[in-house]
Amino acid sequence: MQPAIRWVGRLLVGVAAMSVAGQTVAQPLGEPGMVEVAVEVELTCPSCAQGLERRLSRLDYVARVEIQSEEGRIVLGLEPGTSVSLMAVRDVIRNAGFTPTVFGLTAVGRISETNTVTALVLPDDSAFVLVGDRVGALGAAAGDAVVRVRGEVSLATDGDMPVLTVDQFDVP
Repeated sequence: MQPAIRWVGRLLVGVAAMSVAGQTVAQPLGEPGMVEVAVEVELTCPSCAQGLERRLSRLDYVARVEIQSEEGRIVLGLEPGTSVSLMAVRDVIRNAGFTPTVFGLTAVGRISETNTVTALVLPDDSAFVLVGDRVGALGAAAGDAVVRVRGEVSLATDGDMPVLTVDQFDVP
């Protein structure tokens, strides 16, 4: 089965190939935008964590909030094709009395390469500088295709773009 890209209305949706039991199976990448944000945070107080869940669910485009107390993680599922401000997520967590330590991100977008920077660009024009051992392979494989990238985010300071350390990626 050949991986493909198809148009749905005005939206370009990619399909990634995945090997299952030796056979290639097409997996939809999803709509361009953020898919999931995972934040590591110490969640020792269950009732406080419930309050944090309510606060995070009020953010624009957040479709689901999952508190994983045992793992010390909060997972935000986003509405398809949207993005959320990671600074706003950080601020909500801090204002609730918690300290976020690590931000993980799964996002679908396009790769943009300049002489010195490779970035993942989302439909709302937000961008993440890509770093890590896998960036070269991602850039070579992506071309103009929509890609799904997963990794850890270092939030921007002083107006710089946030940095996404690539752990995994899917290319059609």
